[in-house]
Amino acid sequence: MRFTDFLELSDNVYQLQDYRFVEQEFSTCVLAAQGGIGAYIHNVEFIRCASTLNSFWVGWGANLENVLIEDFDSKTVIDIETEACLNGVWIASKDPSAELSVKPGIISERQENREYAHEAFSMDITNFHGNVSIEGVDVERVSIDLGRHFKIYRDSFIDIDWKNYCQHIDINRSIWKIFVDSLRNSGVSRGVFSIPNSFAGEKLTLARKELDLLRRDGYISN
Repeated sequence: MRFTDFLELSDNVYQLQDYRFVEQEFSTCVLAAQGGIGAYIHNVEFIRCASTLNSFWVGWGANLENVLIEDFDSKTVIDIETEACLNGVWIASKDPSAELSVKPGIISERQENREYAHEAFSMDITNFHGNVSIEGVDVERVSIDLGRHFKIYRDSFIDIDWKNYCQHIDINRSIWKIFVDSLRNSGVSRGVFSIPNSFAGEKLTLARKELDLLRRDGYISN
C-alpha cells in the first residue's frame, strides 16, 4: 500500500491522526500535498517500516506535528524538503548506514530566500546514528547529538585558508570544506552534518584531527 492510501480528506485537507505504523511495508511513502491539497499528519509513528521503492519523501504541503520516524529501513533515504512544516518531529535510527537529507526543494528554486523554515519548526535527531545532511533550516531548532552531529555556519568560514588547513594535516580534500561548499551551492547559510560513516581508519582520524583544529580556531563551536 501507499502511504497516501491512509489519508482521509476532511475540511479540505488530507489528514491522518493518532496512528501507529509498526513494520508496515509501503510501496511509496510520500508525505506532501495531493493535487494541491495539503496533508496534515498529527500524532503518527513509523516504527521499523519500509518502502519497496526505497521512497520516503516529505515535501511542500505537508504539515507534520508530533511525528516519530524510528528505524525506517536503511535502504531508504529519508528525504525532507524545507517547505514542509515540521513541528515536533523525531527521527531516530540505530543503523549507521541510514540516510537523512533535508534541503530546499523545487518551490525554493523560485524564491530569493532559500532558508524556508516555518516558525513552529522543530526536529530531533539526537538518536539518529546514520549519515546526516541538513541545509536551509534554523539549526538552533534541531536537537542533535553533539558528538555525532555538527552545526555549520557558512559565514564563519569566510576568511579560512583551506589550503593551509589541508596541508597542515596532509589531507587532499577536506570533508569540512565539502560541507561548507554544499551550503554555498544550495544558497543557504547554515546546516547540520555528520562525518560520513563510511570514513574509517586514517581517513576518520584525519577528519577528526581537522575538526579539532577548526574548533580550536572558532570555526565550529560544537
